[in-house]
Amino acid sequence: MRKRTMMAMIVMLVGCGTATTPGAGGNPDGGSVLSGDAELFAQASQDYQSKRYTVARGEFQDLLTRFPDSGFADQSTVYIAIIDYFLGNPTAARNELKAFFQKYTHSTDADRAQYWLGRCDYALADYSTALTDLQAALANYPSSNYRDNAQFWVGRCYYNLTPPDYANALQAFQKVVADYSKGTAAPEAQYWIGRTYFEMKDYSTARTELNKQLTVYPGSAYEDVVNLYLARCDFETAIAMTPTTSAQAAALFGQARTRLQTVISSFPSSQELDNATYWLGRSIFELLDYSGAQAQFEHLIQAWPQSKVADNASYWIGRCFFGRSLWQQALTQLQTTEQNYPNSNVRDWVAFYIGRCQFQLADYPSSESTLKRQLTTWPSSAAAAGAHYWLGRAEYAQGKLTEALAEFRTVVDSYPTSDWADNTYHYLVRTYADLNQCSNADAAYAQYKQAFPASSFLSSACTYRQGKCGGSCP
Repeated sequence: MRKRTMMAMIVMLVGCGTATTPGAGGNPDGGSVLSGDAELFAQASQDYQSKRYTVARGEFQDLLTRFPDSGFADQSTVYIAIIDYFLGNPTAARNELKAFFQKYTHSTDADRAQYWLGRCDYALADYSTALTDLQAALANYPSSNYRDNAQFWVGRCYYNLTPPDYANALQAFQKVVADYSKGTAAPEAQYWIGRTYFEMKDYSTARTELNKQLTVYPGSAYEDVVNLYLARCDFETAIAMTPTTSAQAAALFGQARTRLQTVISSFPSSQELDNATYWLGRSIFELLDYSGAQAQFEHLIQAWPQSKVADNASYWIGRCFFGRSLWQQALTQLQTTEQNYPNSNVRDWVAFYIGRCQFQLADYPSSESTLKRQLTTWPSSAAAAGAHYWLGRAEYAQGKLTEALAEFRTVVDSYPTSDWADNTYHYLVRTYADLNQCSNADAAYAQYKQAFPASSFLSSACTYRQGKCGGSCP
């Protein structure tokens, strides 16, 4: 709480104690009947500091009603707005702050009002307006005690713009740490520096900045989420490796697993426990322990059914069944996921693996139908290359060679570096040979050798071509 010209009187009144007489004139939340505006403001401020927000709001409102011309009226108006913000009504708070600026044009509380106006707009997800409000707080009130917080929320606004402006967000967070290193906003700003680098996919720098947060601000309230994102840096670094089953990748997945287990055990009240459990499951999955991963995902859904990652957890349960070749269980789980989470951000992958399960169960018509739906609904999905390949496989299995050929050609022409390109070339050679298009089969095989000279399927592709078209296997 900032010191103001009248605070000495307030401190004296609060320190000496104020007689309270509950009665009809008191606010309905259990406030006090006090005779003067200074006494009432002191009591309301004390209740506010004690986080008795509903009581304090009634007292500040009582002051405005009984003493509309009080020297405390402007501050009381701002307090009411802040309390409404804390009570979950940022719209009312914003309206009250706008009214404040119209009525109290020369208030010494204007800097605080300007800062909280930005916070209200941020809470309402109006990040562009919030950014303007907070930048005005910095520009117009150079001596304000809210500058570090305003600077921090400027960074948060840039971070949440559509599209995000990570460069300016990073600059804002770095300024908080550089200019207000001892302020209350600095520990969180340091965390968001790491988060911003993480979103920029610079996992090495993100890891450095997150570790700096732990070193410079030990014991801060952000230890749990900092460790969570350190684990995610390890995870994402490993995922980018080829192959992800290499010893180096496995070591990083193991490191992520250990750190996530520490988050869960060391911060039992953390709001990030569902996310930590999810990424723990993902790390264990990448270590090929499908049963262990499934246990984590099932625990997440049971413990936090409303979690924002519950849909993803449900999908990965299906993947755990799939990883153990339990095709029917995987299919049932994935179909349940599709039904329960129709707006999931992984519904393209859900459909893709439903199609793959149907293929493994030799239900080729259903697989074909599902994969066509997947490609029609999400034509640019990251799963598109695999969907074209497996659609071709489903059509090939039904003897629909021309249709299969078109799908295989789509993969090699449009996704030549995808994970499915190697297998696709194999079936491209086979399909041309089955159609007795031997010159095309020869050309496809030559192209295959050039693209994947070390492929383990080259010899079988050549042998199949040779059996259908003759010739040799160079």
